[in-house]
Amino acid sequence: MTSAQSAVDTGEYKVFKGARVLWPPDCPDNILEEAIRKTHELLKVHNIKTDGAKIVQALKEHLDVTFEKSWHVVMGKNFGCYSVHEMRRFLFFYIDAYAFLMYKACLLYTSPSPRDRQKSRMPSSA
Repeated sequence: MTSAQSAVDTGEYKVFKGARVLWPPDCPDNILEEAIRKTHELLKVHNIKTDGAKIVQALKEHLDVTFEKSWHVVMGKNFGCYSVHEMRRFLFFYIDAYAFLMYKACLLYTSPSPRDRQKSRMPSSA
């Protein structure tokens, strides 16, 4: 059964696995399901009002290990975000009154500028 088949429509969000998910999600089903599962698991162990930082850190670490590094996790009640992320690696859902935003950042490589090749003007700490 796909996530589209098991979701219940509630406007631009669909209820899926106990979360109101921004639909359609911009990630594969397995990532969406695992992120929601892990979030529910952490909410059973931690108090969302006092342990928010622990929840977010645990989610980030779990996503980094399970789906490769460079995940970012934001949790809160009222926030906005503009981000550059890898294609098909963006999730946004609510559990109760709390929103969870998870995305995998694009790793960009830029060559050093000529200024970076100059000696530092800062005194050495050695």
